[in-house]
Amino acid sequence: MNVKGRTINAKALALVVSAAVLTVTAACGAAEKTSDAGSEASAEFVKTIDDYVAKMKEGVVVPPPTEGPTAVPGKKIAIVTITQTDPGANSALQGLQEGAEAIGWKQTTYNANGNQADANRFMQQAITTKPDAIVVLGLNNTQTGSGLAAAKKANIPVACLACWDENDPDALGTYVTVDPGREAFAKLGYGDAAYAFQATDGNPRFLTFNDPSLSNLAARQEGFDRFLSECKEAGGSCEVVAEKKFQVAETTTALPGQAAALARANPDFNVVWASFDSAGIYVMNGLRQAAASDDDAFMVAANGDPEALDILKQGSFLKMTMAFSSTWSGWSLIDNLNRHFSGEPVVEQVPPFRIFDDTNIDEAATWDGGADYRADFKKIWVR
Repeated sequence: MNVKGRTINAKALALVVSAAVLTVTAACGAAEKTSDAGSEASAEFVKTIDDYVAKMKEGVVVPPPTEGPTAVPGKKIAIVTITQTDPGANSALQGLQEGAEAIGWKQTTYNANGNQADANRFMQQAITTKPDAIVVLGLNNTQTGSGLAAAKKANIPVACLACWDENDPDALGTYVTVDPGREAFAKLGYGDAAYAFQATDGNPRFLTFNDPSLSNLAARQEGFDRFLSECKEAGGSCEVVAEKKFQVAETTTALPGQAAALARANPDFNVVWASFDSAGIYVMNGLRQAAASDDDAFMVAANGDPEALDILKQGSFLKMTMAFSSTWSGWSLIDNLNRHFSGEPVVEQVPPFRIFDDTNIDEAATWDGGADYRADFKKIWVR
């Protein structure tokens, strides 16, 4: 990204996780094969992934910034969220609302209920109230074109949480800040695939469920596909048996039946990838309809939603979730919006990540990203 501070934090995260993860394919091509884990992938690749999964189980944290402008007083913002039924979106919304209150701003929230026509209508409705900024949550610029055009005409800045400019995803483009960046979401898909590789002794055969029409879910797909490419380049066996592209708006209605049909038609899978936890729960309902057994397969998902963590504690088809703090990202966006109001450049702020499974699920209840980010942001804003 061409924004001050973006590259620095991205590099920090890459170093903490493992510098080798993104470059492993170059080193693994000529490495000797191993059957220790039941995989035909190179020994170096297997070790790199083992180290990566172990590190992600411990958790990866890039601390919040320690410097920045004090709070710009008297601001009011409008928040337009894609939904208030998904726990991940609600956690992000909670972060925005908490952060706005902590910094002393007024906020009004509009719920688009997964409908882009409503999202545009709410953006235009918000403009009539003359907010100092609009924040869109999980809504692509391709879905909110008329709302963005109206905001631009009214000289109202727009920020984006869990989305970005589809025309230039590595820059700010239409928005004054984007939090978190695309690579943060790509790590969720990558981590899910890496865990499945390790848990299947290097031989995952996936059924996949995703809605790539949403930018943050498309980024998860990019990370997932990146791992599969690295696996194959390292000589491994990583296969997608079948995939289902569904619509988030149909998660609670059509998705279970779609999952049942896909499982019945493709019985040779041993892993199910659901790109986010709440979708995974409805996919599991469909798998039960198809009489799929958790003795023969398991699910990996992402977000670390409370319901998913409870399911992990009980033991079920869901074996792992790649958690990240979307609430933290809500606070990060408020901080960057304050930088924009102050005439300062925004900085990249990377949310924490952690893999939870049956080996560390007891620690999930007390994990809030591994740092007291709320206090850290308040130290910047109030001095």
